[in-house]
Amino acid sequence: MEESESDEEEEDGEEEEEDSESKAESDLENPNNTTLYMLNDSQYKTPSDSGLLEAGMASMSYHTAEGMAEMSVDNNKTDAPLLSLSGHINSLCRSFKEVLTPSKSKNVPQLTPEEKVLLQCEQDNVISFSKCIPSSMMNKCTKIGEGVYGEVFRTVVNKKSVALKIIPIEGDFPVNDEPQKTYEEILPEIMISRELSAMKDSQKSCTENYVEVRRVSLVKGQYPAALLKQWDIYDKAKRSENDRPDIFGNNQLFIVFEFADGGCALEGFKFESILEAKSVLHQVVCALAVAEAELEFEHRDLHWGNVLVKRTNQETLQYKLNGELCEIKVHGVTVSIIDFTLSRLKKDGCTIFTDLSVDKTLFEGEGDYQFEVYRLMKQENQDNWEQHHPFTNVLWINYLTDKLIHETRYPGNDAQHRALLRDMKAFYKDILTYRSAVHMLTDCQYLKC
Repeated sequence: MEESESDEEEEDGEEEEEDSESKAESDLENPNNTTLYMLNDSQYKTPSDSGLLEAGMASMSYHTAEGMAEMSVDNNKTDAPLLSLSGHINSLCRSFKEVLTPSKSKNVPQLTPEEKVLLQCEQDNVISFSKCIPSSMMNKCTKIGEGVYGEVFRTVVNKKSVALKIIPIEGDFPVNDEPQKTYEEILPEIMISRELSAMKDSQKSCTENYVEVRRVSLVKGQYPAALLKQWDIYDKAKRSENDRPDIFGNNQLFIVFEFADGGCALEGFKFESILEAKSVLHQVVCALAVAEAELEFEHRDLHWGNVLVKRTNQETLQYKLNGELCEIKVHGVTVSIIDFTLSRLKKDGCTIFTDLSVDKTLFEGEGDYQFEVYRLMKQENQDNWEQHHPFTNVLWINYLTDKLIHETRYPGNDAQHRALLRDMKAFYKDILTYRSAVHMLTDCQYLKC
């Protein structure tokens, strides 16, 4: 939607005033315009630019079932210092263990599930929609996607495009034919999203290929009229499969994620060459390898709606693995990985995962290779979703490569294109011989070319 210059100046002034009250705004800029990776104390980096975030589009093409969130603790790990509370929550917890496990000390107040979520949202209390999404943001909202979890809107903050993922929680009635998540069930998704986003600043192992979480808010109230209007526009154009969110009353609670720009979903990205597709694969492998090494991470739902791609002016990407410096041409694209609802990681002796064994329907899907990957993951881990099996990441890399070979169109069909396609097909045949993304990044010749 176009706006006049005077309107933009007025809104920008309003935006600056309101955004000065927001906690997350001071950390939004990246003055060096770089994407960083580190693996096993080694670093590689590449410039990045802004794109158009389509976060939340992941569930539009394919059904993503969700199990019950689980958290387990390795009691052999040394206990981190316990969190001290003084009347209200005033800082993020220093460790996963502090958030996810009950305190045994009689001198430390027991955190309620609500307080744990407020802690992760950096809030003292639940806030209203108007405080979470001020008018300068609300007036620019456009619905861009949906899923059983809720709705996704695009808006603008300080002239930057962002996405808002709005998830109803703690209600006593189903939404979109699914029960609403509880505080305990939404907490792992918040923590995993924040942890992966924070890897861009990690001193040991870092990457910016996980979508940036700008802020997370716990909100209470009726769905705003402006968002309902945008929901209706989307419904008229694309026929929404969700319940119209006017069903929520004044006491309804929501989690609102605000994500930075990540690009458009891989399934809808228009490639200009197959070299761009190879770069996407390489960056996905790098991101998974970094998180595997640092957090025993498995994404477990990395279909091509959960890989965002955007164009960039950068030329090369450098990284180090086991002390070896490598450089690849990125061919004008960068990647952001999203949606960690089914993901698994381990930190501070705590394993956070989704127990997919409780959702039998997830493994009954037909019609797309995505559903076969769920069954292959189950075969790999014998339906024990707490354990770490990095081969599940390899399965999703195999899936993405299959999509890029068989369901993606590229302009041109000259000799060079055919040769590059043959190379990708040869890589595809070998993918399942690797046991992890780290193994693949270390040993695969295709990723060294």
